Amino acid sequence: MLESLHREDSRFVTIGRPPGWETLSVPPSADLLLAAPAGAGGLFRPNVVINSFPYTGSLAKLSTVVLSYTHTMVKNPYFISVDQFPPDRGEGRIIEYTHTAGDLAVHCRVFVLQAKDHAVLVTASCAAGELSAYDDVLDLVCLSVNLKQAQ
Repeated sequence: MLESLHREDSRFVTIGRPPGWETLSVPPSADLLLAAPAGAGGLFRPNVVINSFPYTGSLAKLSTVVLSYTHTMVKNPYFISVDQFPPDRGEGRIIEYTHTAGDLAVHCRVFVLQAKDHAVLVTASCAAGELSAYDDVLDLVCLSVNLKQAQ
């Protein structure tokens, strides 16, 4: 299915957008926002958000920064795992957690990367109750991420 993904660009990465998904306008804190078709996902529209910020420390320290930030910014975080990227994908971490938004449990998977002097976070989210329906496509989108060459 990788062939059917439409390539989208953010400042530091390219990423695949599945057929039917939209590129939405982003808040000032985000580089790119992809969302499942409107009406998909019931109460929470599955999405992938790319954020970046200046960072020159180690990848291990960056993972700690992301975990700490997440712990302070979301309600009732429950961390599931922190893993290294598969060897063929290069350097990176995958942080998986759930949190609550109102009465809804949200499942998030954050791909943590470094590009030159910036951190790049690719966050895939869906309602926790709909993870089985969206897990494969969210994983496919996140694994389609490629760092751009140093600018």
